[in-house]
Amino acid sequence: MFAPDVRAARIFAVTLTHKTLLVRAKFLSMAHASSAGLDLRQKARPFLIRLGQLTRLTVHMAVLDQTGAVLIEKIEPPTIYDLATWKGKRMDVHCTGVGKGLLTFLPEDELALLLARHRFPRRNEFTIVSPRKLKEHLAKIRKNGYAVDDQEDELGSVE
Repeated sequence: MFAPDVRAARIFAVTLTHKTLLVRAKFLSMAHASSAGLDLRQKARPFLIRLGQLTRLTVHMAVLDQTGAVLIEKIEPPTIYDLATWKGKRMDVHCTGVGKGLLTFLPEDELALLLARHRFPRRNEFTIVSPRKLKEHLAKIRKNGYAVDDQEDELGSVE
């Protein structure tokens, strides 16, 4: 088990097909794992596989970078429906469950900086395009413990 590193990733988001579970990464320091030569995906993979088995849903793991959420792992269930996602795919943070999940526990100053430079492209009538509304939405996510993409990115898709 790793020692906590407050400057490392405080949270990573695991996206199921319908909800993004927010997993606090207090025990898993990206900086520590990197310095120890360990791969974050490799360490998390058994937990992601188990989560996929329990839910029978696609599981995503993503990290936040300066331009948005980047998927770093994807576990798919044995189904005929395949989500159009892949490792390395960049996802907007304002209209995806995984993106909003990553924003949820950012310190206020980091969130303000990110929102100040982030564009909020409208995908459809459900997309959150206001920083104020997004902050209100993030408060609900904190309370509920999960984030959803309720057709905000793509019509007909609930992530």
